Amino acid sequence: GYNRIETYYKAGDPASLDLAFAIHRHLIRNLGISVGEVRQGNYYILRNVGIPAVLGESSYLTHPPVEDKLRLSRAQELEAEAYFLGIVDYCRRGVPRVATILPEDSVLVEVPTLSTRFQDHGGLGIDPDGVSFSVNGETVRAHLSADGNHAAYELPWDAPNGTYEVAVCARNLGGNTSPVARTRFLLSQPPAMAAITTDPRSVPGNGGVMRVRARVLDRRGLPVADGTPVVLTTSLPPAGDGGSLRDDVRGGSVEFSLRVPAGATRDVALTIACAGRTFDARVPAGSKGGAAWRTITVRDLSSGAPVTNARVFAGDSALAMESPSGLYGFSAAATATVRAPGYRPAPVSAVGDTLRLEPWFGGALLGKRFVLDPQGGTPQQAGVGAMGLSGAHVNLRVAVYLEAFLRAAGADVRLTRTSEEVRLPEDVARLTNRYRADRYIEIRHRATTADSALSVGAYYFPGSATGEVMAREVGETFASTISVPFRGARSTVTYALQQTACPAVVVAAPSIANVDEELRLDSSAYLRQQAYGIFLGILRHYGVTGGAPLEVAIAADDPSGWMVTLDDTWTLVTGGDGMAVFGGVTDGEHHIAVRRGPVLHQQTVATGAGAARISVETGP
Repeated sequence: GYNRIETYYKAGDPASLDLAFAIHRHLIRNLGISVGEVRQGNYYILRNVGIPAVLGESSYLTHPPVEDKLRLSRAQELEAEAYFLGIVDYCRRGVPRVATILPEDSVLVEVPTLSTRFQDHGGLGIDPDGVSFSVNGETVRAHLSADGNHAAYELPWDAPNGTYEVAVCARNLGGNTSPVARTRFLLSQPPAMAAITTDPRSVPGNGGVMRVRARVLDRRGLPVADGTPVVLTTSLPPAGDGGSLRDDVRGGSVEFSLRVPAGATRDVALTIACAGRTFDARVPAGSKGGAAWRTITVRDLSSGAPVTNARVFAGDSALAMESPSGLYGFSAAATATVRAPGYRPAPVSAVGDTLRLEPWFGGALLGKRFVLDPQGGTPQQAGVGAMGLSGAHVNLRVAVYLEAFLRAAGADVRLTRTSEEVRLPEDVARLTNRYRADRYIEIRHRATTADSALSVGAYYFPGSATGEVMAREVGETFASTISVPFRGARSTVTYALQQTACPAVVVAAPSIANVDEELRLDSSAYLRQQAYGIFLGILRHYGVTGGAPLEVAIAADDPSGWMVTLDDTWTLVTGGDGMAVFGGVTDGEHHIAVRRGPVLHQQTVATGAGAARISVETGP
């Protein structure tokens, strides 16, 4: 049976870790169970308590050979004694704490010096090498006073304006570490200058929207703090935005969409007001006969909300991008297309000032957050094929393709790694929880036995109803896409599945130990197909069940290696059979582009309610 002791400590709290080690060694000794581990935990009580905290799990209750012996009151007494002795050992070494940390929560107009004062109750004093000082997550070297009771750190003179979060802890000479003390403050030096630009650079004579961007700077030439209010006033007549507009600095700058009335023939004066300072600029009137200006509002077809992350293209050239108001201006002479993550690309019609973008799949994935964890590590951990192909390498390639599919559908995505460097399981769980992910997906290509049957598996944490459903839906769809059996959804315990706060699954692809499979995995077309299968499973999990398959067959002497793109968004690559199969395609007109090297074929096809198949002739 499974028999081990696990002691969990509050994540990110070194005092909890010290206490966990002190208690754990006594649990091991008193209960006579030699196997155990101290790990950070994401349990509700550990996350939400404001003091050092541990949680012990003694597994003897589920271990039949010792259950009878350890159910006795004496065994319970031994466990209680273990906790008591651990607490005594911990306190015997002294209990340090950070008594004060300055500056406290406030708004500062000058770069401060950070200072702390320490206490060590019952200990021998603070270890001069045991002070940990971080600013916005980055470790800095603080100066410790001669008596060991104070530490200070002066921020650099060019520290940017904005919010600062400071964390300090200290270890004493007995080896105990204080709880982490935190403070935050806002550095907001006043404005001293401003750089103002407009698009277009001159006043559009036919009217429309002129985008005004300003970067407001302090006396050091650094942007003022995000959230600083800015007011724009102009000389435009009341028919335009002749009043005032207000917005806050974001990302170091502020942007306004200024409506200009048709027939404007004079220069426009601009005044930016910020924190008691004003800065002026003048936009020259457009020349007669100059290019006409076009302005459109881009909105979500379903919700009517402005689409702020769109881009307007003429061919491959970007004419306008990312407007906080959803208003986009560009030359009226251009034949333009609007693209935005999560939406079907749409051409700009010759008339009308509003373009409504249709969200992909009804917006099922818009704004959803996913963490993708391509399993990494040594060949023993992540698998390796007989011909040397690494499972860790394959996992990452599939995850990158899956990330692209999810982003195209409007999701936000974080990868736990983008190189061969592998995070600890505890760091993966912490990243997922801080990101507030909606779903966590681990991707594996394990090496089992060389003659193992090719199949797909999926795993979830025991008791997670949503995880079980997701594992089944993603696993079934993935297996169907690559034409292998599905072994079913099974429960398992991994640290990430256990400690992430969102539904989490592991997707196990066919074994890389199979030589034929290893050769297929060396093909980027097959890796992309695997990612697409997982993507279709995620769509199914989020309730997208409409549409039908669309098969695109390449008719060529060599049908492999053709890049097939559906509706300027979804891209697959043909294998040796010359096929690219898209799922969930709705009925209507669709654009297909087929490319290999310099050869490009494009065509528009109409699909009905059922599955469709088209053949693309690539010959001369």
